Amino acid sequence: MPLLSRRQRALPRKHSKKTPYSITRVMAGYQRCISLALLCLLLCHDSLGVNSKACTETRTSTPFPDSHFLPDDQPEGFAGSTWKDYVKIKPLLPGAHSFLYQRDKNDVMDVCKDKGGRQFPGQSKRDGWDFKESDLCISNKKFKFRKVTIDTDPSVVPQVIDEEKYLILGCVLVNKVCVPSHFEGNYHNEEPNVLDKGCAGGVPPK
Repeated sequence: MPLLSRRQRALPRKHSKKTPYSITRVMAGYQRCISLALLCLLLCHDSLGVNSKACTETRTSTPFPDSHFLPDDQPEGFAGSTWKDYVKIKPLLPGAHSFLYQRDKNDVMDVCKDKGGRQFPGQSKRDGWDFKESDLCISNKKFKFRKVTIDTDPSVVPQVIDEEKYLILGCVLVNKVCVPSHFEGNYHNEEPNVLDKGCAGGVPPK
């Protein structure tokens, strides 16, 4: 077996070792990339929300009807038979009807203020609406409400349940105060986004 020359001899591999300085430079590069990505996200998000029409349309009277709240003469419990008798006296159209509790009325009205709600682009964009024409706001907290579903057949007992969701409301100006105009169903269980502005366009309290 011939002997290998010095140049032909296999030399052992030398494993490169990264110095602490090089590792620090790599980590700093990652941090700069992450910071830049977050900045782009914030700028992009802000540009989507600046054209909300919440609290911009002026009306002459408070449009949010008291019928959205449980009046004293409505049934207290969940018995469908009780609501069936009630509907005979005060008819409700077939479909789902939501009634908020009177104890929450002030908090519901505050959804259209910076302290109680935020501008809402989520569901309107998902359903294909133009957010630039949307006057919707979503509450900062969940509300419990009574949901009564009336069948097209009057003989069918109504379904009565309690639900708890974030409220989505249309918000307009009445006497320079932003108030609810209508109750929008939260069909996708949407939640408020901490990046969104307050309902009136300001900064919500922390």
